[in-house]
Amino acid sequence: MNPRKKVDLKLIIVGAIGVGKTSLLHQYVHKTFYEEYQTTLGASILSKIIILGDTTLKLQIWDTGGQERFRSMVSTFYKGSDGCILAFDVTDLESFEALDIWRGDVLAKIVPMEQSYPMVLLGNKIDLADRKVLKEYGRLNLCHQKELFKPSFSF
Repeated sequence: MNPRKKVDLKLIIVGAIGVGKTSLLHQYVHKTFYEEYQTTLGASILSKIIILGDTTLKLQIWDTGGQERFRSMVSTFYKGSDGCILAFDVTDLESFEALDIWRGDVLAKIVPMEQSYPMVLLGNKIDLADRKVLKEYGRLNLCHQKELFKPSFSF
């Protein structure tokens, strides 16, 4: 019997204030919806264990604050991360457009030019019926214009 491989991964989630980063993480880790809105100051850390085949992944997910005035402090939490989740509110174009800045900040602070760094785009609040959701074409078009992501992703 082969022993399980163990892999520890540090992930960061970044994005504008109010896009739902904390709620997304609480839903993912604890299977509960985080209804009490409180601005994250600095960062909070959540952990999740995932079994993939013969590998045990321990995810340490750093939930960073989205306030502009704390950006320099938040970027200190990027160090040593293995990947990034770029979160935005699908009903808020500004939160999507701000991803360019968040992505640039992450890359400038931690990633050497010759190294690749995995990032995932995550749209939140698609379930809010009382708000107008951005059109998929517009989001794809913005991604192409900004060259944020390869065109092989889907919403």
